[in-house]
Formats: sequence, C-alpha cells, structure tokens
Amino acid sequence: LKSIKFDYACFLDDDCKIEKNYIFNHLIFIKNNDCSIVGGPQFYKSKKLFLRVFERNFNNGQNVFWASTNNVFFKKKILRHKLCFSKDVAKYGYGEHQLYFSKLSQIGEKIKWNNNPVFEVFQKNRDNFKWFVVRNYKYGLTGILIDRELYGFASAFFLNILKALFNLSKFFFYLISVPIKPFESFYKSLAFFLRFLGRISKIII
Repeated sequence: LKSIKFDYACFLDDDCKIEKNYIFNHLIFIKNNDCSIVGGPQFYKSKKLFLRVFERNFNNGQNVFWASTNNVFFKKKILRHKLCFSKDVAKYGYGEHQLYFSKLSQIGEKIKWNNNPVFEVFQKNRDNFKWFVVRNYKYGLTGILIDRELYGFASAFFLNILKALFNLSKFFFYLISVPIKPFESFYKSLAFFLRFLGRISKIII
C-alpha cells in the first residue's frame, strides 16, 4: 500500500454485486459528510425470509458504531492506526470486521451510514435454514469476544450478561408477536434465542 497512491479505498465481499454508480455515490457521500468511514446495506437476492430479517439498515447519514467489509468505503488515513483483523474472532467465521471497525470508532474515527447497497449473489450453501441457525449462534459467540477486546475481560463479563438478557427479552418479545407477524416474528425470536445461547456459552467458559 505504501507504493500505491490513493486517497480512498473500499472493501467488498467476493459474493456481492454493485450498481453502476456505487463507488461514485460513496465518494460523494464521504466528501459531503463529517466522517472517515462509510458503511452501507447488503441485501440478499434469496427469497427466503429468514435470510433477510436481520439485514442491517439505518437512516441515511446516521452515525453507526461499526461497518461490514461487505460494503464499506473509507479514507486512506484510517490505515495509519495499523490495526489488524483479529484471528481469534475470525476462527468463528464472522465478526472480525465488526471488531476492526469498532476499534476505529472507539479511537475517534466517525462512521456514517449511506443507503448505497450491495447485493449478495445467491449461494446454495447459505440458502438454507441450517446456515441461519449456525450464523446466529456465532453472532452470540463472537459478540462476547468482540466486547472482551474492546472493553477488557472484566467489563465485558458484566456487559455480556446484560446483552444476553437483552437477547432473551427480545426472544420473548418476538415470540408473543408471532400471531401478528407469524414468519418474521418467528425467525427473529429464534435468532435472538440462538444469540442468547451463543453468549451464555462463552460467558460460562
């Protein structure tokens, strides 16, 4: 990177497609807003509802605490911090990008949300209920590891008890909402319960 002259860079997943003006839209946004990092949504092409209930989406221009490597545009200057992606978190297959950008946010780099989407290409190995179950369980597992690196072991212990209880309360909330929105509420309740299990499994280890 030292031999390449550039002012901005972007991360995308290899299974994503972008629209024609994707780079231009992020460039204009970051120039017009007080931030060094811009995150955006990733939408699934699959028709399976359980893959879409937790797509991240915020108000355009909203401050966020982290960005995903499936859709992030940033100023070169953030690389001066010399942060690395966590190998401990990466071994679970998810979360290292959340930790990386959370650390940047923690040290003062502002992250904003731009409704400039990417679209995930259909993947047979993910277009199934088993992947949904495993992924949400891993959200819980990696969540406590992320908090340990951000806040230290002792603080993360109590923080994750609170987050586990929050996940459990959301599980019950969506469970009693099943008669109103049967499929969406069921998948959300299950996802929060799986995240609760993931966090509890790490808290007690």
